[in-house]
Amino acid sequence: MTQDGASQFQEVIRQELELSVKKELEKILTTAPSHEFERANSNRTMLF
Repeated sequence: MTQDGASQFQEVIRQELELSVKKELEKILTTAPSHEFERANSNRTMLF
């Protein structure tokens, strides 16, 4: 695999991981009490 191919592969994996983390966070937040959701939602802009 060339260097370009490897870095492109890494970028795809990074994007998939980021999407997966966001989906899991959304699942967690939907089961949290509303006050926890509001606090996490205000902090989310700092995370993503």
